[in-house]
Amino acid sequence: MRSAALLAAACLGMLLFGYDTGVVSGSVAAIVDALGLTRRQESFVVSSTTLFAGLGCVLAAVASEAYGRRPVAVASAVLYLVGSVCAALADEFGTLAAARCVLGLAVGLASATSMPLSGCLKPRLADQPAAQQAPNLQLPKRSRCHTSRE
Repeated sequence: MRSAALLAAACLGMLLFGYDTGVVSGSVAAIVDALGLTRRQESFVVSSTTLFAGLGCVLAAVASEAYGRRPVAVASAVLYLVGSVCAALADEFGTLAAARCVLGLAVGLASATSMPLSGCLKPRLADQPAAQQAPNLQLPKRSRCHTSRE
């Protein structure tokens, strides 16, 4: 059960970027009309998530090393929730831009921690290649996964 939950969290983390991109591309015209954004402001609202996702990836590497991947993944989920609520309630450019930047950080954190976290799952014997199923084969130790139980 624990492995399934971990895998589901990793998959959801990787979906955030695509979901966010799809949502903003489908709603940008309505946002521009509702908030009266200029072309430059519109460009920033659309691209800020991608820009800050790169920063989030770098921060995730540093924070994962210091605190472990799980706390960083939780922080990513909290930031995504906060950013989504703020973006939904935004009534001016500054609020929307800040919310999109927070969403970008969240997406970057999730992208950088989801896949390494899913790599901490113990593979089932049936999922391993035949060469690895040999009883005398020594499998290499996994990288540090910062898990409380293995």
